[in-house]
Amino acid sequence: MNRTRIKLISIIVGLEMMANGQELPTQECRHSLTGETGSFTSTNFQSGAYPPNHHCSWKISVQPGRIVRLVFRYFQFERGSHCQNDKVSVYNGPSEDYPLLGKFCGAFRPGALVSTSNQIYVTMDTDSSTQKQGFYAYYEEENSFLATEDSCGGLLNSSTGTFHSPRYQLSEYPPSASCSWHIKVPGSTNIRVSFKDFDVEKSRGCKYDAIIFNKDSDPNSRGVERYCGQIESLPQEISSRGDELFITFVSDSSGFGRGFVANYIADTSPRKADTNERSSTTTTTVATSTTTSLPTTTTPTTPNSTQATTFIQSSRPAFECPKKCTKVKAKTRICSTNYVAAVRIPRTDAILRGEQSAVEVIETFKVDSSSRHASISFQLLCPSCHKLRRPGTYLVIGNLEDNVLVMHPGDFVTKYKSKKHPKIIPKWTKKCGRRRRRRRRRGHNRI
Repeated sequence: MNRTRIKLISIIVGLEMMANGQELPTQECRHSLTGETGSFTSTNFQSGAYPPNHHCSWKISVQPGRIVRLVFRYFQFERGSHCQNDKVSVYNGPSEDYPLLGKFCGAFRPGALVSTSNQIYVTMDTDSSTQKQGFYAYYEEENSFLATEDSCGGLLNSSTGTFHSPRYQLSEYPPSASCSWHIKVPGSTNIRVSFKDFDVEKSRGCKYDAIIFNKDSDPNSRGVERYCGQIESLPQEISSRGDELFITFVSDSSGFGRGFVANYIADTSPRKADTNERSSTTTTTVATSTTTSLPTTTTPTTPNSTQATTFIQSSRPAFECPKKCTKVKAKTRICSTNYVAAVRIPRTDAILRGEQSAVEVIETFKVDSSSRHASISFQLLCPSCHKLRRPGTYLVIGNLEDNVLVMHPGDFVTKYKSKKHPKIIPKWTKKCGRRRRRRRRRGHNRI
C-alpha cells in the first residue's frame, strides 16, 4: 500500500469522525469509552503506521442491560502464524480475564463482534518488526436479545434448544461472520452440546474458520477450545463446568463449508465426575476436551406430547435433509474437501434409500495417501439432493473418513465424463492454493 493511499484513507476516516461530531482520539495506551456509539483508531493511525513494541487497550461500556456491537471499518496488521507478531484481541467483558471473542492480524478485516453483556475489551499488541497502518473501528449499543432459530447469536435460556451457523441448509456460511451465543440456564450443574452436522473449513490451529467454546461460568477462566473440520473429528459432546456456556462462530474471507447445527441440554441433576475422555486426532483444540456420555433416555409418546430434543450417541448423528436443496458447483466444493474420484456404482437401490453401499474406485484426483483404496463405502444422506438415479460411473467430491464417503447435500455428484473431467479437475485442484493466497492477500481493506 503506497503512502498516498494511506494518507487518503486517514483523511477520509478523520472527516467521517468529525462529521459525527467526534474529536480524533488521543494516542494514550489505555482508553475507556462510554456512550451509545463511538469510534476509535489504533495508535498513530493518522500518520500511517502504528508504533513498535506497543500495547494499548480500549474498555467499551454501554448502559446496563444492553450489549455492544463492534465493527472494524479498516484493518491492516502484520501477518503472522497464529497472530504471534502484531495482533488485535477482543474479549467478551471488561478485561482480558473474560472469554476471547477473537484474535486478528494480517489484512483480514474481522466481521462484526457482539458481546453478551454491556462491556467489551479490545487490546492491541505489536512487536519490534514490521509496522502497518492499524485499524479504525466503531461500536454501537444494542438491545440484548433472545436467540431465535435463525439468529446469528443471542441468549439461550431454556433447558434444551438448538442453534446453527448462518444460512445453514440454504447455502454455505457467509464470509467474515461472527456469531456469539450465551447459554445460561440458572440452577443447572452443566450444559452439554452435541452436534448433528458440522462442516467448517479446516486449518492448522483452526485459525481461520472455527467454533469457539468457553466452558466456564467463572469469568477468570481462560479455558478456550476451538474446533474446525468435519463432524467425525469432534468430541461426542462438549460440556460446560457450570450453568453458563459461551459459544462463538467466526469465519474469514475465504474457504467455506456447510456450517453446523447443534443441540444443547442443561443438566439439573447433581454433577458426576467426568469419566469418558476422548481426544481428537484431526481437530486442533487449544485445550484438551473432556466429555461425558449422555445417559440413554426414552420419552413416552402421547397424543399431546411435544417433540423433545434428541441426542444421538453414534459416530454419525442423524441428519435432517433440507426442504430445498442448494445447487453446488464442483469448482467451489473441490477446495474444501479431501476426496475427488470417479466411482462405478453397480446398483442404486440401497443408495437411494440412504444406505451405505460398496462402490468401485475407477480413478482418484484428490486423496490422502492413506485413503487410496480400490473400493469404498458410499452413502447419500439426502438422495433427493443429488443427480444419481441409475447405475453408472460418477464423479464424486466429498470428505472420505475411514474409507467411507458420506455425501451431504452440499457435496457434489455428477455423471463422469472420461474425456472432460481428467483434463479440468487437475487444473481446479491447482487453483485451490493460489485462490486462498490471493484472497488473503487481497483481504478487506476498504473503509
